[in-house]
Amino acid sequence: MLILLLDFQALTLNTSLNNSAFGFRALANNSIGRRNSAFGRGALEGNTTANYNTAMGIQALATNTIGENNVAIGELALFDNLTGRGNTAVGIEALTNATVDSLTALVYHALHLNEDGINNAGVGNEELNSNITSDNNTAIYHGALKDNISGNNTAIDSLARE
Repeated sequence: MLILLLDFQALTLNTSLNNSAFGFRALANNSIGRRNSAFGRGALEGNTTANYNTAMGIQALATNTIGENNVAIGELALFDNLTGRGNTAVGIEALTNATVDSLTALVYHALHLNEDGINNAGVGNEELNSNITSDNNTAIYHGALKDNISGNNTAIDSLARE
């Protein structure tokens, strides 16, 4: 049995195996979730039963409860994800509102407001920042598709916004 606890109130409710938590209240509510790693104050704090999540940064994946196979790196990355699976967010406030599956956001504020849009990828500062529900978008480079609200778009340039 491997349970690693390195900070106050980390893994407090844990009854499972193979979890690591470093930081105040990291994985604090985990009960039976397995193979999760939380590094930072409040990282994966709300996780209860989900498996295979990695959260690095203050409150990364903080409200996740049952979403699995997510990676969040950066302060508030995937913060409001509750049930979304297979998401990757790297950067401060990347993908903060995700509740769906298979999203990728890399760098500050990428896909920041996304709630229901699926199969979206944002790589760069504020890519698809205003996207809430549209699907199948890819935005690469500073501000590409920043104000986009409709689906099936690909933009590679900071001037490609609509």
